[in-house]
Amino acid sequence: MRRASWAWSISPLRPASPPARTESMPRSGQRYGGMTVYRRLLRHVRPYIPYFVLAILGMILFSGTEAAFAWVIQPLLDDGFVSKDARALQWVPLMIVGIFALRMVGSFLSDYGMSFVARSVIRDLRRRMFDQFLRLPVSYYETVSPGVLMSRMVYDVEQ
Repeated sequence: MRRASWAWSISPLRPASPPARTESMPRSGQRYGGMTVYRRLLRHVRPYIPYFVLAILGMILFSGTEAAFAWVIQPLLDDGFVSKDARALQWVPLMIVGIFALRMVGSFLSDYGMSFVARSVIRDLRRRMFDQFLRLPVSYYETVSPGVLMSRMVYDVEQ
């Protein structure tokens, strides 16, 4: 019995040549520099600048609470415990709770804002890729495996 090399047989599902490579696709081995990719990504962030600014303000608020915490603790240690001032012992704990509340708000704003911007950019890139996939000729899908397409759509967009 002769073994057929079915992988190399001529099939209507296998095209004779690979699809033409477009200029927007990097050649294998060709790498873009970090700043080039970063500038291209910043172009996609522009519609979400208000959320980005909100996230930065949240980061500033969060980091400001670090200094405020030290500023509030100092009178507690100096006046409350050393001088035994009852007034400092009453107000400082309330101020600490307030600072931690501001810290939570800042943390929420920064986390939510950055996550929203990142997820929105990824969603937009996936939509653009899907629209591009719909415009590709059938011969492209005959040569590229579904796993590669899914990898590009799911993994490569997030990287």
